[in-house]
Formats: sequence, structure tokens, C-alpha cells
Amino acid sequence: MTVAQSKVTITKFQIKGFAQLEKALHALTDDNFRTNALRAAGRKSMSPLLAALKAAAPLLQETSILPTGSVKNALRDGIKLRISANKNPKLSKSGKSVTRASKAEFRAVIATGQVSAGYALVSEYGRKETEITRYSAFGRVTKSYNVMLPPLQPKPWMRPTFDKHVAKVLTTFRSELRLQVVKKAKSQAKKRIKK
Repeated sequence: MTVAQSKVTITKFQIKGFAQLEKALHALTDDNFRTNALRAAGRKSMSPLLAALKAAAPLLQETSILPTGSVKNALRDGIKLRISANKNPKLSKSGKSVTRASKAEFRAVIATGQVSAGYALVSEYGRKETEITRYSAFGRVTKSYNVMLPPLQPKPWMRPTFDKHVAKVLTTFRSELRLQVVKKAKSQAKKRIKK
């Protein structure tokens, strides 16, 4: 499972101890049942982390950082969860694992929106005094002019929230995937009987 916090930091986990569960997942030979099981487990396990990150996100103190001069909760509103399951992962010759050369079979990403990504980085990691060139003032295009942005102290909120919830995310993913595999296996069996 991959959890992306920003363009700077990507944390990857390889979850072990799934031998029986992985075998059951491979028994879901219908691509739709397999990917639906992974997506459902991903959403269930990642939703509490998403809510915690939104709650922890700072309000924008420096709205001029955003091109639109957005509202104070633009960072919070921009945090989104994206779940993807690859229908056609390249399996190894044994058919038991996804090869490194292929895309991951399952991916969960929590990221800030493009508009507020810069503020997310600055709030998490801080900033040195920086000179920037601006091309608008009060929402209107102007001649270019330079502005000195003050230094900002880092106030980490994303990494501490992630660290606090990651163990629960992984255990929930495991138990929810088990439930989903059983549910989808029954649906797959019914589908085969109808044929």
C-alpha cells in the first residue's frame, strides 16, 4: 500500500503475513470482484486517516500563497483520498505475486490539492526567507514585482497524524480485505452457477 503525503515524501508499506488471504484473493479470478474487494478494503481502512488529516490541517494564515487567494480552509478542503486497483497486474510465473516491473496491484494515496500543495509543504516543513516574483495584486494582473516572503517555522501536522493512525490503517485493511474476499467469493460463485 502506498500513502503519499506530498510531492516530497512517499511512504510505502509491504504488508506481510497475508499468505492465506493472498491465496484467497487469487481465487477471485474475475478481475472486477478482485479489484472491488481491494478498493472496498482500501476505502474502509483509509477513511479514518483522511478524516484525521483534514481535522489536523492548519487554516491558511497566508492566503496570498495561493494563486486564487483562497479561503482559509482551502488546504483542508483539498485533501483527497484516491484508491486504485490494477485489474491486470503482471503476476510472477508462480502466479502468486505481482512483479516489480508492473504497476502495483493496489494503491491508496492521500494528497493535498494542487492549489494548496505549496502551503501544505510550507506548513509541514517550514520555509526560509524567500523572494518571489508576482504578476497580480488583489486578483488583477499587474506588472511583475518582487516580494520577500518571511521565514516560517515548520509545524508538522501531516506526518504526526499519519504516524498516529498507520497501525490502525494496516490492521483495518487486513480484516476488511478478509471480509471483502469472502463476500466477493460468494458473489463470484453465484455468477458461475448462473452461467
